[in-house]
Amino acid sequence: MAAPLQPGLAGGRHHRRPVGLGAVSAGLEGGIKGIKGLSRDEAWAASLRGTVLHTTDGGATWNVVPHPAAPITQVNRIDAMGTDVWLADAWGNIDPKGAVIHTQDGGLTWRTEHLPEDGALTVHAFGPMAVCASGTAATAFYRTVNGGEEWVKVSEVGLHDHLDDICAAGADDVWGVQNGDGGAFPRIWRVHVAADGTPDAENVAPPELATYQAGGVTCLDTRVAWVVAQEGPNTVETNPDGIILHTTDGGETWMQQPAPTDIRYCKVSFVGARR
Repeated sequence: MAAPLQPGLAGGRHHRRPVGLGAVSAGLEGGIKGIKGLSRDEAWAASLRGTVLHTTDGGATWNVVPHPAAPITQVNRIDAMGTDVWLADAWGNIDPKGAVIHTQDGGLTWRTEHLPEDGALTVHAFGPMAVCASGTAATAFYRTVNGGEEWVKVSEVGLHDHLDDICAAGADDVWGVQNGDGGAFPRIWRVHVAADGTPDAENVAPPELATYQAGGVTCLDTRVAWVVAQEGPNTVETNPDGIILHTTDGGETWMQQPAPTDIRYCKVSFVGARR
């Protein structure tokens, strides 16, 4: 069995230790929690307990990227763009010290960015400066427009449930989904922030989502998005186990996409989309 993967230090400098593909799954506590590909060759990944991995050869080898100055307890999401990488450390479920863990230089240095009185459950970037997140304590959207120097609460949408996934459609726009906490009607949120900072949060979930738990969203822009959901506790026996919904008019109307009916869909990503 491969030895556990541990970040290394050499001569006071962070040392990236390459590991084979087989060692990735064998040596990570909790397994891989998230992955973000930048190209056919480059991708970032993170384990549940915070081991950060980077490949530049299409996954043939992965380098363990240390982050001693920014410890991570429980990774929930990862996003990357250029040399910027963000991780949502969701320890806020237990302690409000959970945060966004961020590097701007491809992993050479890392810092901890706190949301206002909240932990970080999800994170998604529109660009290096404009990034959105959702919290673990409040059912709210957060964003930064200065690369993480300051995070502000955009809108609190309520209900006893978290935002399970978000997709930043622009510097001032974000989509988000709530699964309904296993029983309540699930939500698809479309949020826009006006020039004066006033947010407009609209629930655009269609009726056919009522018996499902929405868990994933991806978007091209403020009008085109896809949402996936799996059956909830009050599902109708004849309904598919999971559904894929698509909108081209900002959520005014949704079309159910043809897909296998025996799969419980959790997350979604399209080539060319924002996620």
